[in-house]
Amino acid sequence: MLAQTHIVALIVALGRSAPPVADLVDAHATHPLPSELASRVIVRAASSSGQQIVIGAQAPIDVATQVHLQCVARAPAGSGLSPQQAVDPIVAAMHERLMSDTTLPAAGYEIDFAFDWVWDEDELDESIGSVRAIYTLRHRAAHNSLTV
Repeated sequence: MLAQTHIVALIVALGRSAPPVADLVDAHATHPLPSELASRVIVRAASSSGQQIVIGAQAPIDVATQVHLQCVARAPAGSGLSPQQAVDPIVAAMHERLMSDTTLPAAGYEIDFAFDWVWDEDELDESIGSVRAIYTLRHRAAHNSLTV
C-alpha cells in the first residue's frame, strides 16, 4: 500500500471512530452530500512531494503529502442555522481529532500544525455549507520504496 493511501485510511478511521464526526466519512467520493445525509467528510490525498535531504544512493527521502478534508453539512430547515454554522462543528471535530491523534505518529507520520481552510458555497444547494481543510503530513521513506 502506498503511504498516501495509508494516510487517507488512517484519517477516515479517525473520523469514523465513535462518535463519528459526520453521518458519513469516506475517501475519494465524487458527490459531496447526497440528499439523504446531513453531513459528510471526504478525505483525499491531493499531492505528495519528496526530497532527499542527505546526499547518497541509499539515503532516505522525506515526503510531504497534502491531504484535503472536504467537510460538508446541510443546515436543517427551520433551524435558524446558516450553512456555515452547520458545518463548523464538523470541521472543529476533525481538526481536534487530527491534532490529538496518536495513530498517525505511531505509524511514522507527522502532521504539520500549519493548515489551510477554504470556505465554499454549494451552488446547487444553498442549504449546504462546505469547508475544505488542507493539512500536510510528513514521513520518511526508503530511497527505493513508496509503500508502507
